[in-house]
Amino acid sequence: MSHKSHPPAHQSTMRKRNQRSSLKYRWLRLITIITMLFAAFSFAIFSLEGVVEAASPPIVNGLFYGDGDNNNYALYDTSEYGSGLYVYFENPTIYVALVVTRNVNDNVFGNRPYTQDAGWGPPRDAVQLVNSEYASFNLRCSTAPMEWNWQQGYAREDAGVWYSDEGGQGSGTPPPGYNSSSSFAWNINTYMADYPSVAWDLYNGGGTSAPLGDWKSPFDPNSPDTVVGLDGYPATGPIVFSSVYNYEWPMVYEWSADLTTCGSNGIFVLSGESHHSPSKNDDENDEFPPDPDPQPLTDYGDLPDTYSTLEASNGARHTITINGAYLGTNPDPEVDGQPSSDATGDMASANDEDGVIRTGATNWLPGNTVNLKLNVQGSTPTADVGIWLDWNGDGDFSEANEFYSFLDLPTGGTSTVDILIPANYPAGAPVNVRARIFNDEADAPGGSLDAGDYAGLGTTGEVEDHQWFFGPTAITLLNVTAGNQDNALILVLGLTVIALLVTTLHIGRRQENMSGK
Repeated sequence: MSHKSHPPAHQSTMRKRNQRSSLKYRWLRLITIITMLFAAFSFAIFSLEGVVEAASPPIVNGLFYGDGDNNNYALYDTSEYGSGLYVYFENPTIYVALVVTRNVNDNVFGNRPYTQDAGWGPPRDAVQLVNSEYASFNLRCSTAPMEWNWQQGYAREDAGVWYSDEGGQGSGTPPPGYNSSSSFAWNINTYMADYPSVAWDLYNGGGTSAPLGDWKSPFDPNSPDTVVGLDGYPATGPIVFSSVYNYEWPMVYEWSADLTTCGSNGIFVLSGESHHSPSKNDDENDEFPPDPDPQPLTDYGDLPDTYSTLEASNGARHTITINGAYLGTNPDPEVDGQPSSDATGDMASANDEDGVIRTGATNWLPGNTVNLKLNVQGSTPTADVGIWLDWNGDGDFSEANEFYSFLDLPTGGTSTVDILIPANYPAGAPVNVRARIFNDEADAPGGSLDAGDYAGLGTTGEVEDHQWFFGPTAITLLNVTAGNQDNALILVLGLTVIALLVTTLHIGRRQENMSGK
């Protein structure tokens, strides 16, 4: 009779104890790793305040909504019937998009009743869209030869590829480095590249040999006489991009140009009109009313107007130039100040508030000297910066201790400057901040950089407005900012140390168990 051997009871108990200990050890090790990663991530966030991801420049392909360019462009002008002229600037390149309002024109075409559902009466076919549409533009930095006038034709075909440029219905001489497209050109080129794996039939049953007059814009075969309600084409409001049909519904002219030759001159972007034959409202020309006193591209602030933000209040503003000095990335042009309670009014599109970084190395408390990092860029060797902080929160920068100036800062890098916090600052209170940079202090509103220059026109440079918080838990995700970063760092590092101690103690106990102690 054979007998199976069994381990002594104390060995079985020890094995189970070690298994449980091993499992606990694995879980604690995982928790420790996660905590350490969290600490590293938190340190990256809390060690610098105000680090912002700058907007990317638009892609000049004719899309406004389909590639997210609408989030980058800033509205520059509005036409008689509501079309928008949008601008984005990334030195030395200017980007422009003209988006025609749906009440005037769109990319609905086809000699079929469904076009009437979009407001076309009688129906409009693709031949009319290609052979008659253009937009007139004027760009100048000064006078000739730095002035360009041209017409961008909406669409023309060459060897099976569609273009939107000064050819076809276009004319004139565009500026240097001119790159252009339209939503029609993008729509058709993309369709042809994807055909036949598409969600609609451009050729209306005629295949690739179908004549232009038989082409048809997206439609639902189950409801072929309607357009309103299709993806991207709502009954009211803007028409946008359709991911179902891979199609940009609005009529968009888009272009960019290299303005290196403009140097220190102001930049003027004008669009005379977009021409439509036919149009939905029976007016062939949608004009941008001429401005008797046109202004160059200008950067404004966005603090409340008690700090002089609107032009009517002699708001802080800077003429944008190619040779200008900037804080961080390039400024975004606006037509006026954008006052807002939290200084985010001009960040609806491109975010240019990235040149002044509040460090978290020292508590921002009354009487302390703290650091700011200034990202100074430009083509001049040095630049001058003025900074105003409303320490007492009274809605202005009029107190003597609220102005700091830093002259002859080198461009092309980051300079660290010291700020003395006044003794009367109520610790933890939010602070409204304005920073202005000039090629030279002679370009400041008063001809020399002083305390009163928080307002007025600067002939070079940029303005950045901020609102900073210093409370124990204040975090502004938009700017990846944190209030009282030192407290946050202490908390995070403390949790990490605790996790490491617990894990170390548990490892010691596990080793004791394995040795039978």
